[in-house]
Amino acid sequence: MRVLVTGIGGFVGPVVAGALRAAGHEVLGLVQPGPPSPRLAAAGLSADALHEGDVTDAAEARTPSTVSSVWIFNSCSSTKRT
Repeated sequence: MRVLVTGIGGFVGPVVAGALRAAGHEVLGLVQPGPPSPRLAAAGLSADALHEGDVTDAAEARTPSTVSSVWIFNSCSSTKRT
Protein backbone atom coordinates (compact mmCIF):
# COMPACT_ATOMS: atom_id res chain seq x y z
CA MET A 1 0.00 0.00 0.00
CA ARG A 2 1.23 3.51 -0.76
CA VAL A 3 1.16 5.78 2.29
CA LEU A 4 1.80 9.51 2.55
CA VAL A 5 3.18 10.60 5.92
CA THR A 6 3.00 14.31 6.61
CA GLY A 7 5.29 15.76 9.24
CA ILE A 8 7.85 13.11 8.33
CA GLY A 9 10.69 15.40 9.42
CA GLY A 10 9.24 15.82 12.89
CA PHE A 11 9.43 13.75 16.05
CA VAL A 12 6.79 11.10 15.31
CA GLY A 13 6.90 11.04 11.49
CA PRO A 14 10.16 9.07 11.07
CA VAL A 15 8.98 6.45 13.56
CA VAL A 16 5.67 6.03 11.74
CA ALA A 17 7.48 5.84 8.39
CA GLY A 18 9.90 3.21 9.69
CA ALA A 19 7.09 1.04 11.03
CA LEU A 20 5.17 1.31 7.77
CA ARG A 21 8.26 0.43 5.71
CA ALA A 22 8.98 -2.53 7.99
CA ALA A 23 5.42 -3.73 7.33
CA GLY A 24 6.14 -3.65 3.59
CA HIS A 25 4.36 -0.44 2.62
CA GLU A 26 5.61 2.13 0.14
CA VAL A 27 6.10 5.35 2.12
CA LEU A 28 6.11 8.88 0.75
CA GLY A 29 6.82 11.91 2.90
CA LEU A 30 5.56 15.48 2.83
CA VAL A 31 8.19 17.88 4.15
CA GLN A 32 8.10 21.59 4.81
CA PRO A 33 9.98 23.85 2.41
CA GLY A 34 13.49 24.74 3.50
CA PRO A 35 16.54 22.90 4.77
CA PRO A 36 15.94 19.21 5.48
CA SER A 37 15.35 18.12 9.05
CA PRO A 38 18.11 15.96 10.56
CA ARG A 39 15.35 13.54 11.59
CA LEU A 40 14.64 12.67 7.95
CA ALA A 41 17.55 10.22 7.93
CA ALA A 42 15.69 8.10 10.49
CA ALA A 43 12.78 7.73 8.06
CA GLY A 44 15.09 5.95 5.60
CA LEU A 45 13.43 7.44 2.52
CA SER A 46 15.09 8.31 -0.77
CA ALA A 47 14.92 11.89 -2.03
CA ASP A 48 12.41 10.72 -4.67
CA ALA A 49 9.98 9.73 -1.91
CA LEU A 50 10.02 13.17 -0.29
CA HIS A 51 7.74 15.94 -1.52
CA GLU A 52 8.00 19.55 -0.41
CA GLY A 53 4.74 21.22 0.51
CA ASP A 54 2.43 22.56 3.17
CA VAL A 55 -0.15 20.20 4.67
CA THR A 56 -2.61 23.09 4.95
CA ASP A 57 -2.52 23.63 1.16
CA ALA A 58 -4.17 20.62 -0.53
CA ALA A 59 -3.20 21.76 -4.03
CA GLU A 60 0.45 22.13 -3.05
CA ALA A 61 0.54 18.75 -1.31
CA ARG A 62 -1.04 16.91 -4.27
CA THR A 63 1.67 15.55 -6.56
CA PRO A 64 1.38 12.82 -9.18
CA SER A 65 2.96 10.25 -6.88
CA THR A 66 0.74 11.05 -3.90
CA VAL A 67 -2.63 11.28 -5.65
CA SER A 68 -3.12 7.53 -5.49
CA SER A 69 -2.17 7.30 -1.82
CA VAL A 70 -4.56 5.15 0.16
CA TRP A 71 -3.70 6.38 3.65
CA ILE A 72 -2.44 9.72 4.86
CA PHE A 73 -0.97 10.08 8.33
CA ASN A 74 -0.53 13.49 9.87
CA SER A 75 1.49 13.76 13.04
CA CYS A 76 1.75 17.35 14.15
CA SER A 77 2.08 19.48 17.19
CA SER A 78 2.37 23.15 17.83
CA THR A 79 5.15 24.93 19.63
CA LYS A 80 3.03 28.08 19.80
CA ARG A 81 2.06 28.80 23.37
CA THR A 82 -0.75 31.08 24.34
